[in-house]
Amino acid sequence: VSHPDRDHYEGLIALLEDDVKVSNLYLRIPPQRLCDGKIPRGCDIEDVKRLIAIANKHGVSIHRPSTGFSLRLPNDSNIEVLHAQENDLRKINATVNDLSLIMKWTINEVTVLFTGDLGFNVGTLLSDDGRIESDIMKMPHHGGTPVAPNSFFNRVNPDYVLVPSPKWVWCGDRGKRPRQWVDKKGIPVWVNGVNGHLQVTFYKEKTA
Repeated sequence: VSHPDRDHYEGLIALLEDDVKVSNLYLRIPPQRLCDGKIPRGCDIEDVKRLIAIANKHGVSIHRPSTGFSLRLPNDSNIEVLHAQENDLRKINATVNDLSLIMKWTINEVTVLFTGDLGFNVGTLLSDDGRIESDIMKMPHHGGTPVAPNSFFNRVNPDYVLVPSPKWVWCGDRGKRPRQWVDKKGIPVWVNGVNGHLQVTFYKEKTA
């Protein structure tokens, strides 16, 4: 779970309650003040506790990943947590989105950057981190403001961009800056709210 907003974990509850086997859950519990339930479909600490209770009921092992955590996957690929915010950033008026795990997946020499709902403040801090350079970038925060700065996108320097977003966000005012960035760079971009369901297949010789 990149961060505890409902739209990033509620699907897991549905899977567990439909008896889909899950062995391990990687989840960071947020500070209370960033998880007060006031934002619709946002972070609600009582709902996070419900997720944990359901996971425990189904025998799921719960882990708290931190910066540097690495997980070797069965297909001989590796996912690493490049950044896990360790405080609630009171000085910059942070939201729960600023706690998003920044994860890099390496498979067949291709790198994919998962950015959760990374916002402008922490995105700015990470813009000088060369480790975030990746072949494929999952656009932060569904491609809509508040979203990481262009300096972050430039540092990632992706060949392809994937955007999990409804059409109205990506094609509207909220998506204007990141949309203009990919257009200016000439980077191929796929938006599931525009292109439908997306599947990326990794081969040893190529990516399709």
